[in-house]
Amino acid sequence: MSWWVRVRRELEADELARRRLAAPGRTPGERELAPLPGAARGTGLELGGQVRGELESRFGVDLTRVRVRPHDVRVRRRGALAEAEGTTISFAPGQYAPHTDAGLGLLAHEIAHVALRHPGRSPRRKPSARPYHQEVVEELRASTGARERAVRPILALCEAVAQERAADLPALVAALTRVDVRALREDFPSHRLAEETTARLILLGRAHAAAAFTTWYLRLAPSGPYPRRYYDDAEWHWQEVLAALSDKIDWSDGAASLRVLDALVALFHRLRAEQDGLDVKELAADRARFATEPPPSFGMATKPYVSISMYHDSLTRIARSAFEATQAAFQAVLERAADALATRRDRAPLDALERRIEALGRLKPAAGADSFEINMWTWRKRRGKDVLRQKDFFPSDKRAARRELTLQPYDATEEGLFIVPSMELELSRVMEIRALQLKALKRVYGIETGPGGARTAEARANERALATLGGKGLRLHGDDDWRRFLRAKFEEHLASTGSADAAFQAVVNLLKFYLRAFTTHSPYNIDDFGDDLLKIEFPRTLTGQLVHDCGVYALRIAFMLSLLKDHPRLRGMRLRFAQLPVHIALVITGAPEVATYIAHNDDFHPVSAEEMEAIRTAWAAVDADGRQRRRPAARGAATDDAFFGELAADRFIPATDMPVRVAGIPEPGDRTKLLRLYRKVVGQRLFGPVTEDPKQPEYQFHLRYLKLLDGIRVHYNRALVPYWNRVARPTWQRHKDALRTADPARFAAAAASYLDDAASGETVDGGRHRVWGLYLPLTSEAIDISVAIDNNPAVLAPRVHRVSADRLIKVLGSDTPWWDKEIREHVAEIKAGVFLPPPFPEGDDPLMEVD
Repeated sequence: MSWWVRVRRELEADELARRRLAAPGRTPGERELAPLPGAARGTGLELGGQVRGELESRFGVDLTRVRVRPHDVRVRRRGALAEAEGTTISFAPGQYAPHTDAGLGLLAHEIAHVALRHPGRSPRRKPSARPYHQEVVEELRASTGARERAVRPILALCEAVAQERAADLPALVAALTRVDVRALREDFPSHRLAEETTARLILLGRAHAAAAFTTWYLRLAPSGPYPRRYYDDAEWHWQEVLAALSDKIDWSDGAASLRVLDALVALFHRLRAEQDGLDVKELAADRARFATEPPPSFGMATKPYVSISMYHDSLTRIARSAFEATQAAFQAVLERAADALATRRDRAPLDALERRIEALGRLKPAAGADSFEINMWTWRKRRGKDVLRQKDFFPSDKRAARRELTLQPYDATEEGLFIVPSMELELSRVMEIRALQLKALKRVYGIETGPGGARTAEARANERALATLGGKGLRLHGDDDWRRFLRAKFEEHLASTGSADAAFQAVVNLLKFYLRAFTTHSPYNIDDFGDDLLKIEFPRTLTGQLVHDCGVYALRIAFMLSLLKDHPRLRGMRLRFAQLPVHIALVITGAPEVATYIAHNDDFHPVSAEEMEAIRTAWAAVDADGRQRRRPAARGAATDDAFFGELAADRFIPATDMPVRVAGIPEPGDRTKLLRLYRKVVGQRLFGPVTEDPKQPEYQFHLRYLKLLDGIRVHYNRALVPYWNRVARPTWQRHKDALRTADPARFAAAAASYLDDAASGETVDGGRHRVWGLYLPLTSEAIDISVAIDNNPAVLAPRVHRVSADRLIKVLGSDTPWWDKEIREHVAEIKAGVFLPPPFPEGDDPLMEVD
């Protein structure tokens, strides 16, 4: 196999594309389309409906799994017009034009590559009883003499691979080096056999033998009449090995998928070793050559073109795809682990995943290739309009087709431009989320242990609550199961503590932990009036998290808590939707002696009953301008809604004027009524007609809140989280014992030692000042928004309540963010000689980034 194999591939693809485009297309239903085996790998868009239908009718292949990247600058850097990798076709900028003859021809050529590489299998065809190496068996039958002697070692290896005799494989691979390859036919062994053999060797835990076999196989190819070495065959080989391993993920068999996970990790390391083994000087020279010479031609090319630098870049890309494949395998095992915990309390699959977390976290992509797009989208026609649909990231799971949502941009000017959002995470963050998911499973299903190895009190309480469910137990994402479980958990904690407040807090904390581990917020708005958001299966991201938006969070939480609303110890509890700019919050109030909770997405902010009463009294005494009223505002339904709406707004974007509408939820346990109410709420306008006029400066005023919110998120992730987790918490851990045990005479010295400790890079209070300084520009933007509303009140819709930043600053000190306030109070307490738990107490979960 060598450059002439590429000639054959390109000519075959060219010929197939010409024949298919020239032939009349089949009518729908004339012939069942053969599905492509395996799954779509990587991100990209589905083929457009009309183009896909045209090509499917001509090729006779179901192209649902094909993904298109219409604007991939990496393809252009490789000197390419387009390229097919697995079932993903990437086009250089400007080359994806299926509405033109030339563009359709290029697309058809790449589709031909996909079809030739993955010949469709009829779903009715029974699995073949022939061994995977049947071609070797037949080659031996047709061989004599030297050729027979050359084929026998290949057959011996393939038989051992098929029989999974792992111990014999290294010696059998080594024996290939003694084969007289001159006696072999030029097209034997085939590239398909070599790729499947390599994949199986890795799957059997023989990555080194797989590398040796690959080296032997690629050396069969003559170098060809070229002045430098090309890597077309090696690139092709690794792409297909990855495809072969990915196709072996079994979503119904956790043990099988665990083997594939191990194999994919080994493949990742093999690809990086291959990359690191390339000659550094040759690599630099090749990159320098392309800096002065035009790139090689590509697209229907009939000679090798993958130079050493191109191969290096390809290995980076294939390794990235291998990591994405590890997440599919991980997800398949994780879901089976959750099922096992729910039905049998069997933790073996979970333990197996936990043992692999560290190895996955050690995977190191090439420099600059550490970020991964975690979402998958496609465009579909709905009522004659192109709409963006969020798809499940794991299409190899047969249930993935049901996991789809319609998304809408917040910016109306993006409609019709086929813009897709981007949401990338670094590999380390992906694995941080995966580790959190395993921790959440242990906590939810009652098997979490403490430092000494004994199960925690929380775990034991959860186990007792789970025992009351019976049947299939708690299905991880089953909202009906969750609402029964949360009521049982509340009753369990109530029985042990006697405190309704503590019991409800335990419920909220567990629900928050589940949501943070297993859900994530979409970068776009989920269409509120399309899919039934209380019945659908939500699409998953690369991290396995379910895609939500603020409305979905509010709906699911309200439904999950619905059985608690009428508990005798929680009578008087009320749930309210609070509609804010580009956001929906949930407010949970009213139960005697139980804290109020403001829920924004997966964050729950508690306000104790005593504190709430004090805030309410102070709020009623201040008017919208922040001045003291002559007479406090009377309590009633309207002022209740205004008050709780302003509290929700303050936790959303503090110290900022904004519109809010509040609606009570009388029957959160009735899915139909709950969704109907929700749609009524979000269908109401918050902003006036002036914000819909493109000629007005107030056009799309809501985007100013979105920009400010994004700035707060970036500050939170890049400034607050590192300070909180790397400075404040470690510093406290170093000094907490000395502070706790110090007598009054020695406390001042212990406090000074704590507050002056800069071993983590800065002191606790010094770090707070720095983080606050980075936050200041955001306060200016908030002031500008409030001033803009003052200057033109028509920005807000008629009869909508306007949140008063002046009043909230007066009552709550909202001009100071919660973290700054809490740490300042903590520092003041320590200086005053008072030992109280800080905002970051021992054993508390670290502050998590907001994705």
